This record gives sequence, structure tokens and C-alpha cells, in this order.
Amino acid sequence: MKEKLQSLGRAAFEHAFCPLVLAGCVAATWYARRHGIGWMKVLFFSSAAPILILTVFELLHPYRRDWNHPFRADPRGAARELGKDLLFMVVITRIHSFLLPTILPRLVPHAKAIGRAIGVHGAIAAYHPAIRIGIILLVGELFWYWGHRLQHHSGLFWRFHATHHHPERLSALKSARNHPADMLFLSVIGYLPLAALGARGNDLMWAALIQSIVNVTSHANVRVRGGIYGWIFATPDYHRVHHSSVLEESRTNYGCRLLVWDRFFGTFRERAAAGDRIVVGVEPLGERSLKADLIDPLYRPAVTPPEPPPAAAPSRSGAAC
Repeated sequence: MKEKLQSLGRAAFEHAFCPLVLAGCVAATWYARRHGIGWMKVLFFSSAAPILILTVFELLHPYRRDWNHPFRADPRGAARELGKDLLFMVVITRIHSFLLPTILPRLVPHAKAIGRAIGVHGAIAAYHPAIRIGIILLVGELFWYWGHRLQHHSGLFWRFHATHHHPERLSALKSARNHPADMLFLSVIGYLPLAALGARGNDLMWAALIQSIVNVTSHANVRVRGGIYGWIFATPDYHRVHHSSVLEESRTNYGCRLLVWDRFFGTFRERAAAGDRIVVGVEPLGERSLKADLIDPLYRPAVTPPEPPPAAAPSRSGAAC
């Protein structure tokens, strides 16, 4: 009886963990905004809070204990890895934030003009804010999804995106292992369609908050189950399949915030062939230097991962909806 109750408790935790993290952070943000706290401060704390929460549960209820920083077995190696994670999280991922204000003002007027020409600019303005935010999430993710697929099939884009796939462990901190050019590309193609829609600034901030929380959560080293929540949002158990070192598996589950487009376009995969012993990373496996992650992609020839043979194509467990 005790074992059955413990099993039920674990199952309840694993199904509820991701929705509770998202709901808790959104509720805290709503409370802060109601009390006049500005978006910049709110976004800083709402980005830091999920990472702290997830890091704690990566220690308490990990998917793989050997994916946590190995301070007992290799203190120096663990310190180097943690330092690199923090460098990406705190410094490198901010580079594109400085570049966006230079690039977007040149492109947004053209996006708005296209939106007016095809009659979609302002089309969602009359809807309830929750509906507007939902539409923003869906439209932005649609373009993000196809941009992400391009990154896995084009040598030019893959050499930048590979920086995100090289780590051999996944964690909340590893979600920030991105090349600035990679982030800039996805930010631009995800934002311009929303400018064409005439999306409001406040709605965009709420959508960005939700995307940030789900993105960090989807990389966490926490044992969870997607459940109903996983029909819409990316969860660690689904997204780690995308980080598999097996090429056919890495070309599934492209959504790191929403999975609805993977399900619609038939690229959703529920489980890696290796199950709990899944190996993540990019061949050849091994930690890379900062130069290899950040500088080499700027001048190295584009090398696209080889296409898998037709017979090796994975079976899709998710049907188009």
C-alpha cells in the first residue's frame, strides 16, 4: 500500500511539475504587474526564478543524476562546465539583445506594411487579451518551428545552431547554450509576423514571458511526464529526444516552447529509441572550447549533417491534428 501511494505521488508530481512552474511564474508576474513593477524588472526575476526552481529539482528528482554537474567526481571539470553555463546565461545570450534594437527598426515598418497589404494588421486587436496572447504564441511558434527545421537541414544555419546541441548533458542552465547569431535569426523570424499582425507591446511581453519559462523548463534535467500539458507545451521528456545524438531523433520535436506544430506537421516523437539511456550531443561527442562554439562558426565551411537513409526514418507516434 505504501509503495502504491509513493508511486501515485511520483506520478502526480511528474505530471503536475511543468504546469505548476509555468502557472506559478505567470501568477507571480501578474501580481508584480498589478503592483506597478516594470516589465524589465519582472522579466529579470521571472527568468531567474524558474532556473533556481528547476536547478533545485534537478538535484532532488533528476532524470539522470550523471547529467548534473559532477562536483564530487570531478570538481574542476564541474566548475569549468558550470562557469561556461553561467557565461552563456549571463553574458553571451545577451549579445543578441543589444543587436535586436538595431536590426528590428529597419524591418518592422516593412512587416507592418505587408500586414496592412494582406489585411491582417490589427486583426486580433478586438479579441480578449488571453486570446490575443494565445494567437501570438501560435503564430510566433509557427515561424520559429520552420526556422528551427531550417537550422537542422541547412549547413549554413546548422554550424551556428550546433552550439546549442553539443552539450552532452541537459539542464535548465544548458538552455542558454546558444550562438548569438542563432538567437538573432530566430528572434527576427519569430517577431516580424507578429509586427505584421499589429500585436500590442503588453501582449508581446506576456507571450515572451511564457516562451522563456517553457523554453528553460523543456531543457531541465527533471523526471516529468508530458501528459495533457505536453499536448501543447514542450516538456523535458519530449525535448530531450530532439537533443539525441541519433540524427533521425534530433530531427523531431522542434518546438522547445510549443509542440502543436510538431504534432500538426508530423515531426512529433514521443520517445527516443534508447529510452532512459538516451545520449545527447553532436558527434563527435565531447566538450568544446568557447572558440569552437562562438568563433569557428563565423568562418568554418558549412557542413550539413548527413541525411538519414529512408529506411532509418523514425516512426512518428504523434498524429497530425
